[in-house]
Amino acid sequence: MSVPEAARVARLRDVEGVRVLPPGEPPVSTGMPMRRGASEAADRRLGEAAWPAVRRALRLPAGDAV
Repeated sequence: MSVPEAARVARLRDVEGVRVLPPGEPPVSTGMPMRRGASEAADRRLGEAAWPAVRRALRLPAGDAV
């Protein structure tokens, strides 16, 4: 991930919330309750923004879903 990409994702995280929900992943419905200001839609936006860099870092083939 380049520095500009990392900064963009960090800004989204600060604005949107905590979880990263990659494309194709179901929302978290179990686990420890946490106070978060984000929504599933915000988690998805963050995941979609981060996914291209994650895919490149892991050398995964191009595609929209996990």
